Amino acid sequence: MGARPRRYYALIAVVALLVCASAAAAEAHASSQQLPEGLGRSTRVAARAHAAPTRVLKQILTLRRQLRAQSAVAPVSYPDMGISYQETPGASLAGAPPQAASAQAALANFREQGVPASVLGSLVASQSPTVELAEVTDQTPQTSNVTAGVPYLAWVVTYADVPAVSYGPSAAPAGATEHFVGIMAVSTGTWTEFFSANP
Repeated sequence: MGARPRRYYALIAVVALLVCASAAAAEAHASSQQLPEGLGRSTRVAARAHAAPTRVLKQILTLRRQLRAQSAVAPVSYPDMGISYQETPGASLAGAPPQAASAQAALANFREQGVPASVLGSLVASQSPTVELAEVTDQTPQTSNVTAGVPYLAWVVTYADVPAVSYGPSAAPAGATEHFVGIMAVSTGTWTEFFSANP
């Protein structure tokens, strides 16, 4: 998660340099064109000097908006579970209990829980999951601490591509994998969901 902003700002810088270079070339071309004869030489120079940075700034701001839209993280949905979430890495953790105060703390607490240990076995310690701070919406919550359809801030711990487990009469298909997900409410530091599914 930490590397994403650095890549984003580096891309902004590169684009800004390209825009400036393009604007400089355009200005060189424009300088060879004649402005209305009624303007004195000093007025024409001042007009060009004022117009150049304004155009460059507008181009940079437009590109920044486009890059922000492109870099937005798409929401993740588990339709079978009625759960979706949108990553919000900049959300405030003020007032969070110790186990929810950071991604590291949430993961450490996850690995102490009985459900993940029983489902994942040795993978709970050997595999590196993703830990995301997100707004979670649960349409069919399993706890009274969550209101159906109302987003809440949570840590989402995801172990991807773990062997599928069948709890029915037939075994899971050979080689089938799924995600194992744990969701911790930041406000209380309690786990609201553990489930196995694929998005």
